[in-house]
Amino acid sequence: MDAPAQRCARASRFCCRFRSVFQDTRRAGAAAAYSTRVEKPQGSPVQRPITGYMQDEEQHWVALLSCGHRQHVRHNPPLVSRPWVLTAEGRAQHLGALLDCVNCRRFKLPEDFAAYKRTPEFSPGTIPAGLRKAHATRPGVWARIHVLQGRLAYRIEDWQVDTVLTPEHPGIVVPELPHSVEPLDGDTRFYVEFHAAPEAPRAEAPASPAS
Repeated sequence: MDAPAQRCARASRFCCRFRSVFQDTRRAGAAAAYSTRVEKPQGSPVQRPITGYMQDEEQHWVALLSCGHRQHVRHNPPLVSRPWVLTAEGRAQHLGALLDCVNCRRFKLPEDFAAYKRTPEFSPGTIPAGLRKAHATRPGVWARIHVLQGRLAYRIEDWQVDTVLTPEHPGIVVPELPHSVEPLDGDTRFYVEFHAAPEAPRAEAPASPAS
């Protein structure tokens, strides 16, 4: 084979290898994009009402939200202007005001919340019809979905979440957020464990299916 033909053959082999690596990278990128879409939903911000206040160790004011999370409400002009937080009257007037909760968007169960009840184990034959439809827990009630066997579809339409729960990957239920589940295998078994603040009233959960 002459020199030009050898160079052409080497170039052809290089292009084949490059095309294979590019395709593998593109497939991996597509899988990562899907995972990101599931883990970082694109719905509306989660707004929670202020239910109370506390001060941190530096005496900065912290708002207590209905979901159980806490959020600083500093008065730090010119960056942040919240003069109302400096007086008891101002704070009282802002009870019920809505704040965006980033930790709810992150499916972050409040650290001081504790489990207080759980459902029986469900299978495809015993799962209540209401769990297959959009339903939600009450304000301040979180839940953890434990899959004991098989796979369980977990869907949150408002946040464009459609993911699969397994024994290694439980699901977190955010308060008041409509969601549904669906067994994907004939031997799927799971239960739901409800969490609330230690001093919170033990209301029944979950709430009725969302309309």
